[in-house]
Amino acid sequence: MISRCLLFLCSLLALAGPVNAAAGHELSIAVMPSGTELIVAQGGRIQLMPIRGGSILKLSSPEELACCAAISPDGRHIAYQVADGSIQQIIVTDRSNTQRRQITFGNYDHRSPVWLPDSKRMLISSNRGGSYGIWELDTDSLLLKLITFDSGDELQPAVSTDGSRVIYVAENRKRPGIYTQQMDGPPVLLLPGRNRYRAPSWKPDGTVITYVVTDGDNTRLEMLIPSKRPVRKVLVRDKSLNPLPVTWISRDSFLYTAGEVIWERHFDRPWSKLVPIGRK
Repeated sequence: MISRCLLFLCSLLALAGPVNAAAGHELSIAVMPSGTELIVAQGGRIQLMPIRGGSILKLSSPEELACCAAISPDGRHIAYQVADGSIQQIIVTDRSNTQRRQITFGNYDHRSPVWLPDSKRMLISSNRGGSYGIWELDTDSLLLKLITFDSGDELQPAVSTDGSRVIYVAENRKRPGIYTQQMDGPPVLLLPGRNRYRAPSWKPDGTVITYVVTDGDNTRLEMLIPSKRPVRKVLVRDKSLNPLPVTWISRDSFLYTAGEVIWERHFDRPWSKLVPIGRK
């Protein structure tokens, strides 16, 4: 099913017309839980695309510079990040784009929305406390609760499928790197390293974490099996890798993007399959 979806995506993107990539707004893709629609974000715009034909719905408005779309687990809502002058705010809309609303305010950055399993709350990274921390945001009441308390900046949160654990990138502290913690528990350093790690993501069964590593001109996608004896493995080496979380499309397959190209990768195979964007 997913393979047919990706082939149809090619023709949809061709019909959608050319997209000019903007810095910090790299190509990303997400599959709706129903498997019948896709969210494609590129060049500052976000679009909802049906799998089996039909019209393309533009979710972000023409004047917005948007990125980082996240689909709620129940498939009813899409959150994304939008530039508001020099800061970033979070917008939530429904799949018909008729109930669009801003859910963060003030002269603070609010970034990287990820939904919790109840589809009512999300985690974001924000500098509301001075430095960037991970905050839990109730999308109905708009109440915010800080869940990380260390000094420095906590960025790019990702939530396990059951909602029990969060991982994030920590910078500007004595021990930077990728951390994990229970939602209300203490942080545990998984991978130490300064200004190297980006875009952590959980495998759906919670056994593996993927992330992007940058060492000068060397960029790669790696995996980590967290355990008493952690196992690391390089999955992809590509200097054009976008620093974005992978999108899992099954228990063992995921999508990632490099430049303006989407690739499909099976977790246990040593090669990736090109998804030919813009070609029929």
